Amino acid sequence: MTSNMPLDKNRSTDVDSLLQENSDLKRQNQKLAKQVTQLIKTENRLFQFQSSLDRQLKTYQKLTDLGNALNQACDSDTVIDLAVEFALYELEFERCIFFSLNADTQQLYVRAFDGYYDETFAKVIQTLTIPWADLFNDAHPTTPLICSAHSSDSHLKSWCSALGMDEYAAMVLHHETQSTLGLLVVGNTAEMWNYHTRVFANSSAITGLTNLSNQVSIAISNIRSYASQQKQTKELEKIVQARTQEIQQKNQFLKHTLRQLKNAQAQLIHNEKMLGLSQFVAGFAHEINNSINIIYANIDVASGYMYDLLAVIMSYQKQYPQDNHPIQRAVEDADLDFLQADLPKLFRSTLTGAERIQNIMLSLKSFSRKNEAPRKRVNIHDGIDSALMLLEHRLHSDGNYPNIEIVKHYGTLPAVECYVAELNQVFMHLLNNSIDALQTQSESAVIPRITIATESQNNRVIICITDNGPGIPQEIQAQIFEPFFTTKDIGQGPGLGLPNSYQIIHNQHGGRLEFQSQIGLGTTFEITIPLELNP
Repeated sequence: MTSNMPLDKNRSTDVDSLLQENSDLKRQNQKLAKQVTQLIKTENRLFQFQSSLDRQLKTYQKLTDLGNALNQACDSDTVIDLAVEFALYELEFERCIFFSLNADTQQLYVRAFDGYYDETFAKVIQTLTIPWADLFNDAHPTTPLICSAHSSDSHLKSWCSALGMDEYAAMVLHHETQSTLGLLVVGNTAEMWNYHTRVFANSSAITGLTNLSNQVSIAISNIRSYASQQKQTKELEKIVQARTQEIQQKNQFLKHTLRQLKNAQAQLIHNEKMLGLSQFVAGFAHEINNSINIIYANIDVASGYMYDLLAVIMSYQKQYPQDNHPIQRAVEDADLDFLQADLPKLFRSTLTGAERIQNIMLSLKSFSRKNEAPRKRVNIHDGIDSALMLLEHRLHSDGNYPNIEIVKHYGTLPAVECYVAELNQVFMHLLNNSIDALQTQSESAVIPRITIATESQNNRVIICITDNGPGIPQEIQAQIFEPFFTTKDIGQGPGLGLPNSYQIIHNQHGGRLEFQSQIGLGTTFEITIPLELNP
């Protein structure tokens, strides 16, 4: 008995130790189980948080893509359509309405909507209006207006039926200090809660809605600002255009006034010159005609005396044929035979010179027409021939320039009613210009020629004066009818001939004065005037 007791005592000790260890293991196991449970819960929460972050990241990425699309939009309708589409398909709400605000009536009216597939109710939504004051007291609320299934606000719930939603979130769109841009409303019906995003304050969907509203507000504001700038730009352009047009009109008026002043000045100078010329021609013609009449009378008497003397000499020679040395020497010294033959020629030459002087004076009188009616019927060819008679000295060679050939192609013309003196001046100016042009090419191998052609056509007379001179340079052709414009050296011409001719033909005769010119080939001036002047 005594020998077995130590063994039992040791065995009991081992059992107690094992029991204690087992108890410790159980406690540790329970603690580990609690930790595992906590870890699982933490993992689930992390997974849910990660999923939420992923959804938010995806939403933000889609919002970024939407922002790019909104920035490219050119009008508010496109922006609104994109916003409604994003709320339905990305934020996953069932229904969406975009309201615009009538600033005058303070009424919200439907601009766009989606998710309403009941046509009857869609028509009701389309015409829905909400007074601003029924939803908002603040002019620019910055947080969404939330009406969920758990809301106790009866005022907010009163609009559920009108909106066709059992829960909704409304976000006011505005940008900085600008007026309200619109109202974005999203929500669901009770039947579709399980299939769409629920409306809860501070949810990721509401955050996305806030971000969406901000982007849409910025896009609409930018479009409106751009439209306002475009409008201002167009208004400024209209103002600038109007001012430019006004300035152009004033410039045109000033140019017209200046042209009229130049024309008036040129006309005054021309009238003074022609008045002086007419007075000079009248006085000069009177004196010359008196002298010519004396010459004519004296030539007639002198020729009678000459023939009487020659008859006496011939009778004397017949009666006294004998040689008389003093008389014979006198006859020989005087070369009586030559005198008898040359004296008639001398008188005829003198008479021809007197007739030429008389013709020149007649041409001068025809040119000036001082004592005639200002308008009358005349033969146009007489005026052209008178001008050629006065310019004949310029047509002949003086050693520096060759003779100028005149070619006439006169048609059969009726008498033309015209201002005779003024029309003759036109012929003189144009012929003078042609002569001046031909005398600038003295070394040319071409025979200088002026061709004058006339014809009658459709109750109008056409006169063409053509030279084969050097032609008019292209850069000055637009200026040749301007008063005081001239290419001649100082002192050789004031630049009034062509402008006065233009005024005479256009204003006084109701005709046209035109020209065609080619470098190296010559110039043609064409005068067209009616047979009858206007009363």
